[in-house]
Order: sequence, then C-alpha cells, then structure tokens
Amino acid sequence: MKDGNFYFDFENRHRGTREQILERLKFYEPLVRFIAKKYSNEKPKAVDLGCGRGEFLEFLINYGFEVEGVDINKENIKLVKELGLSATEGDILKFLKGLSEKKYELVSLIHVIEHLPFEYTFQLFSEVSRVLKPGGIFIVEFPYTKNLMIGAYSFWIDPTHLRPVHPELLEFIGKRNGLIISKSFPINGVKKIDSFSIESLFYFSPDVSVVFVKDSENELYLENVKEVLTQLSLNASLDFEDVANLLKRDLRNLDHKLNFLSEKFAKEMEPQLLDLQSKLTAIWNKLNFLSEKFAKEMEPQLLDLQSKLTAIWNKLNFLSEKFAKEMEPQLLDLQSKLTAIWNSKPWRFYRWLGKKKRSLFNFIKKIKFFFNERLFIHLASYLNSKPKLKETVKFLIKKMPAVERKLKSKINKLNTSPSNFQENSEQILITNYEAQIFNKRLKRWKEQKE
Repeated sequence: MKDGNFYFDFENRHRGTREQILERLKFYEPLVRFIAKKYSNEKPKAVDLGCGRGEFLEFLINYGFEVEGVDINKENIKLVKELGLSATEGDILKFLKGLSEKKYELVSLIHVIEHLPFEYTFQLFSEVSRVLKPGGIFIVEFPYTKNLMIGAYSFWIDPTHLRPVHPELLEFIGKRNGLIISKSFPINGVKKIDSFSIESLFYFSPDVSVVFVKDSENELYLENVKEVLTQLSLNASLDFEDVANLLKRDLRNLDHKLNFLSEKFAKEMEPQLLDLQSKLTAIWNKLNFLSEKFAKEMEPQLLDLQSKLTAIWNKLNFLSEKFAKEMEPQLLDLQSKLTAIWNSKPWRFYRWLGKKKRSLFNFIKKIKFFFNERLFIHLASYLNSKPKLKETVKFLIKKMPAVERKLKSKINKLNTSPSNFQENSEQILITNYEAQIFNKRLKRWKEQKE
C-alpha cells in the first residue's frame, strides 16, 4: 500500500492504546523472566518481527533484553526510533536471511502471521529456527478465530488480513523445523467466570498465542521450560471448551436443582393431593348416589307419562279413522259431480266456442292489416307512376306535419314488418279454412238444437 500513513492510523485506532498493549503483554512475564534469569550473566538477545509501535521491545527492555525490531511500515519505524529503540525498516524474511545462525534467545511474531501468505510463513519458520539458539523461544500471537465474534466479524475489519490461522497448523510446521515443544494459550479474554452467559460464548478469548521451543541437548532446561509453560496456562483466558464445559456444568446443576425442587414439591404437596383425591372420590360417590336416587324417584312419573302419551297416540289414530269414514260419502259425491261437469256438452261447447272466438278476432286483425298494407302499397305505386302528382302530394304533406308523421310511422312499420303479399295470402287462406270449419260446426249445433 502506497499510503503508509493509512495503516499506521488504522492500527492506532483498532489495535488499542500503548498502555493497553503493555498490559496485555504481561501474560508473557513468567516466560520472559525465565529467559532473563537463565542468561543473567549476559543480556539475552531478542528480535520482534513486525514490531509495530514497539510495545514488546519496550516490555523486553524492562527485563534486561537486548532488543531489535523489524517492520515494513516506515511510520512505525520512525515512532520506535523516537522512543530510543533499535529498529530496521524492511521485509522480515529478507532480514532473517541476512543474519547468522543461532543468534537469538527469543523471536516474536505478534499479530503479523495473519497478514502473510502460506508459502512465506513456511519459509519464515525455517529461518526463525535457524537464527534461534538451542532451547530458544519463538512466540507467535494472532487473532483467535475459534472465537465466534472474531472469526465471523472482527477478523475481517483489517483489509490486510489474508485468512484465519489455525494453531495446530503452526504447531505442525514448527515440529518440522526443529521446534519440538509447542503450546497454545487463549489470551486477552475472560479468565474466570462463575456461570455461563451468552457474552462468555461470543467474547471468551480474542487472541491466541503459540509458544515454540527449539530442540536442545540440555534436558533439564527443556523440563524447566515446560514448567514455565504450565504456569502460563494458569494465566491464560478461557477457551471455547472451557465455556462449553461451564455450560454443561450449569445445565447439570440446573437439572439437579429441578429434580430437588420436584421431589420437594411432591413431598410438600402429597398430603394436599391425597386430600383432594379423597374429596373428589366423595363427590363422585355422591353424584352416583343422587343419580340412582333420581332414577328411582322419577321412574313412576316416567311410566305414567309414557302411558299418557300412548293413550293420546291411540286416540289420534281412532279420530283419523273416524274422520275418513265420515267424509268418504261426501268425497265420492264431489268426485261424481266433477266428472259430470267434465263430461257435460255445454261446458265443452263453450270452451270450444271461446277458442273459435279468439281465432276469429285474430283473423279479422290479419285481414285489416293485409288490406291496409296492400292499399298503401298500391297508392305508393300509383304515385311513383305520376311524378307531377307525386310532387304535389309531397308538397301538401309537408304543409300538414301531423299527416307527415303518420305516414312516416306507417312506412317504418312496413319496412320492419316481415310480411309480404304471398305470406299474407297464405295467412288469409288458413284463416278462411278455420272460418269454414267454424260455420260447419255452428250449423251442426243449430240442427241438433232443433
């Protein structure tokens, strides 16, 4: 990144204050004291790779170390030198390759490895192992992505972070490069809590530190280092498994408490439940007794009601049969009268006469319509053959609006009427036939009367 000030300002904002970082670095105090004590006759040498603002350099100087920092950011180097500390600007891998073997008692890589590609990291471990003295310590610290909030959220706020780093991967690489002892420590989080909480699940340890020890022929020294690492474990923060075990413990305690309360409740409530059971039994027995008593007391009344209903039903049957017998002659007489009326000739004749009367009226209407239509058609044909007369008639009609309207209405009816001469002729023939039939029947009726 060309803008070196950007990452310097970004780190100042999100890394924490200098005082906060120095406070966090106190976790390494037992290990730093152990190294300083072992090399009390001479100043132990240490190099901080990616030294940043120089907090770890300042921390080591307080315990008598001869320190040197390396960082690629010139703003960080400028700040470190202003504090009177030794620092070199440049690439850390190139810096290590330019050093002689077995030079340092302590090498640190604090919040740098998450910015490096894997191939670079692999070479870096090889070079660190080369510059460490036998029994030398290598500290690697980085974000602990086992923490849900770090892995899913906070890790990605830094645009230069390449990928999360797994402690077991680093331990494997370390052993391949002669770093025979390695131990991981969750740090900078909650160290002890009395009970499980959601906060403890998501915020247990934001960082993790992996401490490596290079192989040495001094077995006693290696055993002492292991003891120091055990001491560091006591100061480490809670890990995910610790929080999970805490949750299991709280659930077991809750289960025991619920069992205790249920047993206590059962014991306390047993007399009341037995009393309630006896009362319910007494109520049930009383209800059974009352139902039996009610059945016995009501049995005579129910039998009496049943007999009364039976008597009413029998009486209704008797009355219906009696009514049928009494009304039978009258119904037969009415039936015979209706049959006589139906078979009577005058009634049938008047019915036939009514039909013929309606047919005659319809016939007269048709004749009138036919003659009116034919007359109007002949008149129109005559006027069409006499143009002068036609013009004179049109002139006179215009002088008489009422006559003009009537003629227009007549013309519209003729235009919309489906009838023509042939159709009307057929209708007249049919109507004449009906009239002939009517006259014959009327003549026959008169003869019968005489």
